[in-house]
Amino acid sequence: MRQVRPGAPPSTEVVAGLEAVANEAGARIGMIRALTCSQVQASTDSLTGLLNRRSLEDALRPVLREGRQYAVVEADLDHFKVLNDTHGHETGDRALRLFAGVVKRALRPGDLACRLGGEEFLLVLPDCDLQEAERVTERLRDSLVLALVTGATPGFTASYGLADSRYHGEDFESLLTMADAALLDAKRAGRDRMVAAPG
Repeated sequence: MRQVRPGAPPSTEVVAGLEAVANEAGARIGMIRALTCSQVQASTDSLTGLLNRRSLEDALRPVLREGRQYAVVEADLDHFKVLNDTHGHETGDRALRLFAGVVKRALRPGDLACRLGGEEFLLVLPDCDLQEAERVTERLRDSLVLALVTGATPGFTASYGLADSRYHGEDFESLLTMADAALLDAKRAGRDRMVAAPG
């Protein structure tokens, strides 16, 4: 092996070898970035950045497996079709993004949020009873009012249906059904309110 004097420029072979390593590393980093981006796109709602339902159910599995208590909150923006028809779909999209941002800020660490579709959202609150779920939802409602003060989006409200695994059973689909029924009760009672499933 030929010795290189200290301070001497690297040989052409060494430079070529370093370039090959750098190119291969760059290609791998690009592939990892693309894979990460596609995984994020597959697991989140493109408009709001919240989880999609499948990803939420995947994230919920450890809570169910460990038998931890949890609450679900189903939320629906009130009169969303009127907002869309009156102000246009771009304004409707802005309202959805604003609500998603409020949700992200109002939730506790470890809470899960997804957009079910349209103007419907689902929150899953691990280690949470009905009373705590009501406090989280009230904080969300207050935060929405504050977020709308800027006037960048026309005012809107949301209705919420709550259910709790301790009162309403641990089965996720059953809780969703009960939260959905409570949400319909909130709509029938005049909207802009939260209703807990009876139990």
